[in-house]
Amino acid sequence: MKRSIMTEKIARRGYHIYREYGVDPLERHHVDEVMSRTVQTIDADLTVREALATFFGVAQRHRAYPAVRGGAVIGMVDRATLERDPASSVGDALRGAAPVVALPGETCRLVATRLAVHGLERLPVVTDNETRRLVGIVSRSDLVKPSLAHFDEEHKRERFRRIGRGGSAFAKRRRAGSR
Repeated sequence: MKRSIMTEKIARRGYHIYREYGVDPLERHHVDEVMSRTVQTIDADLTVREALATFFGVAQRHRAYPAVRGGAVIGMVDRATLERDPASSVGDALRGAAPVVALPGETCRLVATRLAVHGLERLPVVTDNETRRLVGIVSRSDLVKPSLAHFDEEHKRERFRRIGRGGSAFAKRRRAGSR
């Protein structure tokens, strides 16, 4: 990396600058840009046995589902949580646990950190922390999308520059014809 006055000052303080500065793609994108909007939910009043049979049986599609009561998210429920108390309802199985959620306007970086801190794979996306009305779900794989988009942008820009430096076939013919 080329040195500048700023990088020299930073290096004198004992920090090594090992790559170019750039904007983190996860800081540039918000949750509502990458989340899935169609979400299968489990009613909190459903019995654990019914939930296990319906959502975690042979046709299981996801590892965890948002549990809702009256349109509000009360938490994420997975098989292990339900199997602890098979005689109760889904809402009872989640009692006492505050739901970890994401908001549509939060940056993908903030939500990625929240997933890592809590050791989660996905978060329900809610309108606000008070009503907790479900609007989508965001997973770790959704959070890869901004980085992929950033890579595609950079790759296309590099390819465009490469063609421009050596000249395209059209530009070479044009220069040869003008002689």
